[in-house]
Amino acid sequence: MSTAVDTNTDSNRTIVLSSRPKYLEECISKFDHELELESDSEAIYCNVTTDSFLCWPRTPAGTTASQPCPSLEGSDTTKFAYRSCDLNGEWSSKWDDDSSAWTNYTQCYSSEAELIFQFDSENIRKASAEDLTDSSILGICGLSMSLLAIFFTLAYVRYKKYSGPRMDVYRNLFATLVLEASVKLSFQIILLMVWLEDGLVVTVFDIPHLCEVFVVILEFAEITTYIWTALHGHLSYLEVKQYDPLKVQVLYAVLGWGVPIITLAEWLAVQTATNEAPCWIATRCTL
Repeated sequence: MSTAVDTNTDSNRTIVLSSRPKYLEECISKFDHELELESDSEAIYCNVTTDSFLCWPRTPAGTTASQPCPSLEGSDTTKFAYRSCDLNGEWSSKWDDDSSAWTNYTQCYSSEAELIFQFDSENIRKASAEDLTDSSILGICGLSMSLLAIFFTLAYVRYKKYSGPRMDVYRNLFATLVLEASVKLSFQIILLMVWLEDGLVVTVFDIPHLCEVFVVILEFAEITTYIWTALHGHLSYLEVKQYDPLKVQVLYAVLGWGVPIITLAEWLAVQTATNEAPCWIATRCTL
């Protein structure tokens, strides 16, 4: 069992360990005498715990415990690590949606370790920017070819002067495909507009709400594509029966564009109320 030096003050306790604690029981045994002295049952404390590097003592709620950084390679033992105890008697986590406790070791890195991390992070950022550029160029080429094919089809239909409900469905369906491909193409082009700010890769999508606007437009285009595809199938069913072409065209226009607007409004309300992820990436992995 490793030894420890326990230094008590009025406002802070410092625990210096000679080796890494391996078991929670070992940490608890180090503070048995404190548990006996602190018999106030009404006070709220965070329990004794270990994060595999340091033992953390029983800490009053609403306070932050600190102790010298562990003696490890790349760690500066003259600096301090911190661990906060919430008002409810639970150790604080780093993120609001994370239930695991977190120890702040950011001050423990030696100057040499910080230089290594800075060098590695810079290389990672450069590599990420290069990969982003390559994938954007490929996306631009593919989407441009798709748009050309759609425009060629629309021009051919217009040249032949086809008419009727079926051609009306095709025109609207192609319009939704053009909208979807245009949004994706714009997104890929904008991804090429990358710059460094304070050492970080930044795009225009770091501008508040801009990325969400693209996501909403793309969501609308995809919904309308599905609706008009379904209407095309329904029209094939109607063609074996008697129907009024004008009424069908009006009905399809209302359904083809009205239903997506209503659906998008509901989706947007849910995302705004529940999804706090940047650009709502929890529901869309990629544009």
